[in-house]
Amino acid sequence: MIRLSQKVLCLDWDRRSLRIVLAQLSRGRARLLQAHSVRIPSEISTDEPEAFGKFIAECLTKHHCHARQVLVDVPRDRAVIKGLSLAPTPDSELADAVRLQAAKELPFPLEEAEIDFTVLQRDDSGRAVAVLLAGVLKKTLARVVQVCTSAGLKPARVGLRPYANLTSLRNLTDERAARTLFVDVGANWTEIDIVAEGRLVFSRAVNIESPDPNNPTPVTEDSRILTASELDVPAQRRAHFVNDILIEITRSIQAHRATDPSATIDSIMVAGGTSHEQALRDAVAERLNLPCTLFDPRAALALRAKESERLRGFSAALGLAWGLGRSGQLAIDFLNPKRPIPRQAIRLARLRLLGLAAAAVVLAVTTFYVVQYQRGARELAVLKQRLSNAREEVRKLVEVQNMLATVQDWATAPVWPEELLRISDAAVEPGKQMLVQQLRLDGRTGRIDIRGVQADAAEVPAKFQDNLNDPPPVVALGSAPTTAVARGALKPFTYDAQLGTWNLKQGGNQKFSGSVDVVVYLKELVDHLNSRAAREKDRKKKEREL
Repeated sequence: MIRLSQKVLCLDWDRRSLRIVLAQLSRGRARLLQAHSVRIPSEISTDEPEAFGKFIAECLTKHHCHARQVLVDVPRDRAVIKGLSLAPTPDSELADAVRLQAAKELPFPLEEAEIDFTVLQRDDSGRAVAVLLAGVLKKTLARVVQVCTSAGLKPARVGLRPYANLTSLRNLTDERAARTLFVDVGANWTEIDIVAEGRLVFSRAVNIESPDPNNPTPVTEDSRILTASELDVPAQRRAHFVNDILIEITRSIQAHRATDPSATIDSIMVAGGTSHEQALRDAVAERLNLPCTLFDPRAALALRAKESERLRGFSAALGLAWGLGRSGQLAIDFLNPKRPIPRQAIRLARLRLLGLAAAAVVLAVTTFYVVQYQRGARELAVLKQRLSNAREEVRKLVEVQNMLATVQDWATAPVWPEELLRISDAAVEPGKQMLVQQLRLDGRTGRIDIRGVQADAAEVPAKFQDNLNDPPPVVALGSAPTTAVARGALKPFTYDAQLGTWNLKQGGNQKFSGSVDVVVYLKELVDHLNSRAAREKDRKKKEREL
């Protein structure tokens, strides 16, 4: 088998030319790496496997086409194709049914032939009711294999040329419902196929000799497909050749209509590497008044326009590569044909079924004994799930509590109006013995900066400091308290007041003799702020423990 990630070499030949295609297969698609058409010297016969195989090896070396496996095909004139109608047959019995009928339909003994088939039609239950049978003599197949072996190659598949052309046609058009007549012009044989709904419904090969140039280009010097001007074939010989093919196309259409009177040809495609395809296309379009095109794979291969004519004769070789890239398109493979299932294999399959039945009985008995265990396991799983749910609810509750505690931590702040009132109460005769120039309040650090405290003596700010650090008790005057605490304010913060350096003023005639800066810390707020990180750490630890 060829792995789809490898390069694949495809060969197709007739009496005059060898076509080489090297492609890369990836993800069901074929990417063209090389394509060469090589003229076969007159002294080399394609019917001599050893000499022809050696010639192929030389060509591959010259063009640096390195591959171990190769795909080739059997031309239409060397194979027999028959459409068979069957009683509804399952796939397991299809090979036997086909071989039984093939023995009656083939023109040679079945034991001397290699046959393969593809299903054309199935009934509603999926059973095959029509197949296309293809047969080739074993000696013909052996000759093809010997050519590959002589070239140092191992054949992986030996397909049928009409099916390779069918695959190429599928890759060039999406009109599966159209009925297309495909003409593949060769040196001495022309293949005529009819494709309907993506299936090969008619195929024949006609022996018509293509006009050959008088001086063929040596194969070792040139590998091109020569144009009409290079061949310089007399117009009269070309006209006879084109007319002969037109006659055979007409006969093919009539033969097809004999099996299907309602069949009509929707379009015609012409392929081949003889340089007469353009003239044939023009003549067919004029004579039959049908849409007629030339085989042009460059769009499907993403190639430049100048490659169109050069690849016109590569329909079969490209079809081999495309068919390998798409599952089921290489339906005919004489090297690996569909064979009947041996009786021994059928007996082994029956034994496997009996073994499966016995295993099913053992499984049923075992199931009876493990039911209780499974039931207990399910109950345990339910309890574990409930416990997990409960833990999750507790965890969410703790998260909410921690969030509230965090908010409360950050919401803690002094009530500045009350603190200012308390500081005012602690002042020593404001305006007379003491005057404050500036206050700065900082709730993030719990600090109050009292700047420029002016006084007539250093003892006045010292007494102010004492009043803050050790506030006096409440003294009632009549029925009205004199402190903020007595007025019903919140519990006051305790203070830590610190004096700066006493600065004497220079000069006379001044009401106050000096000034000093006072820094007051709200002790409880400072302690709370300093311990906030530790409380947050405890809350996170509690969440992790859950």
